[in-house]
This record gives sequence, structure tokens and C-alpha cells, in this order.
Amino acid sequence: MKKKWIWITAIILLVTLPLSACGGSNIDSNNTNDDQNDIEIIDTPEVPKSAGDTVVNKPMVEGKIDSLEAFTDAWTDLYAYHESTINAYTGMPIISLVVVAMPLANSLFYSLLNLDEVDGNFSGRIGFSDTEGFYNKSGDIIEFGQDNIRAEDGFTPNDLAGDRILTDGYFDVSKGYFRMNDTVMRNDKAFSRTYTEFIRSDDGAFLCLYQVSSDIDHSGNEKNYNALTFISMSKTQYNFVNAEGIDGTAGALLELREGMTVEEATQLFLESGYTISESGGIEDGVFVVK
Repeated sequence: MKKKWIWITAIILLVTLPLSACGGSNIDSNNTNDDQNDIEIIDTPEVPKSAGDTVVNKPMVEGKIDSLEAFTDAWTDLYAYHESTINAYTGMPIISLVVVAMPLANSLFYSLLNLDEVDGNFSGRIGFSDTEGFYNKSGDIIEFGQDNIRAEDGFTPNDLAGDRILTDGYFDVSKGYFRMNDTVMRNDKAFSRTYTEFIRSDDGAFLCLYQVSSDIDHSGNEKNYNALTFISMSKTQYNFVNAEGIDGTAGALLELREGMTVEEATQLFLESGYTISESGGIEDGVFVVK
């Protein structure tokens, strides 16, 4: 049974960031509007009351993960070990560190097309929407996504009838590797893209690289913008770095590498022409932002 937090998060995403624009392709790392602040993790291990404490009542899952649901749960359970320490910084998390999990939550809508997790090709409506998608499983390889034309205008100036919505999702169970690429096109040209990668090691640690590229701002005006977030997280450490750019969708996608450190991610961002906006992590039981 899927965790309660997944369903609530997914429903919130469905309302505030419809699947027709999966992944929140125009999210600014400094945006803290009310809709995004409503996103929270529910049904997690009991979190400590003071920064620096450790959640000890639920062991971190190690070894092979056998489904997208289990992979999403593993990330969420691990985040729960650090949640109160992170939130103690300003009373709530930095929004860019939360939205990286949105592609994982969105992927669960596609997994509903194959509830028994058996090999085969499946298609149908994604979640509670009228959007058609697919979910194909062959052994350890899962591929999912959509290719649809938006039938009517959405909630924002960026969601117009006629836009083409493309989602390319991939999960390799054996390697603990997740990738999701969401692209929105208008007049045969991409104007919004969210590209997310996760790598989970056998000891339960995670790496994440979340890249947002947009050529249009929240008001529908032309503006090239990039926001990148790298997170390295295990039960004993949490580190991150955020970066920004001005190339929009013309910018090259960066690659998450196994074993990548926050120092290596920082160097990669800088060498690729991005500007570091903030970085930090948990040091001696305190969440520090530089």
C-alpha cells in the first residue's frame, strides 16, 4: 500500500502543478508561494524535536529496491532523518530542496497503470487526469511517460492549449538509478524542461541532480532561466549546492555521476557557466547555509 504522504503530495501536485506540466518546469529556487509551501512529507518516522537529534525508531532500508514506490519511500524515509534539523534553519525547508522529490511523486501516477508490477507494456489515463500515458516493465528496467497535446489553457500563462507535453521516465532497479525528463513545447520548440536524476547506493545513500530550464517566466514573458540543485544524502550526512543560469532550454543538461561529491558538483556547475546561489548542509547537528 502506498504511503499516505505520497497520495497527499501527488494530489497537491495534481492541483498546483498539473501532470500536463510534470515536474514544475518553471519553479524558481527562491519561490516560496503558498501552494508550494503546502507540500509536506506525511507519515514519516517520528522526527526529533530539536536540531541535531537522530531518528532511531526506523532503520534505513539497505540493499536492492524493487519498485518506484519503494524507491520513493526510501528517499522520503531518509529525508525524514534530517527533516527537523533542516527545518530548524528558518522553520521550514528551502523550497528547492523539497521540489526535487516531485518527479518521484509524479512517477507514481504512471506506476498505477501496472499495480501488480509485472512485466509488460501498459497504457491508460495517468492518475485522476484525462492525460494518456504508458508504463512498460521488462525485468529490472521500467520506462514510463507521455506525449500529449494540451487540450485547453491551464492555470498559468505558461499552460496554453496546443502545447506539447513530453515525459520520458526511466528506472533501473538493479542500478538504483532514476531519470525523468519533462519537456513542454510550443510551436515545435521547447520552452520548458525539468530533468531529474537520482542514484541510490546499496548502503541506502542517495545522490540527486535536479535541473530546471525555462525560456518563459511565471507571467508568460520571455526570460531565460536555469536552476540546478545537487543533494548528497545518507543517514550520517546531508549536503547540497544550488546554482542558477541564464541559458534557458538552450543550456546543456549536466550528468549526475555515481559517487559525485558536493565539491565535484560545485566545480561542474561553475565550469558549465552557472553561478552558485547557495550551498550548505548539516554540520555538527546544525543546518548551515553559505
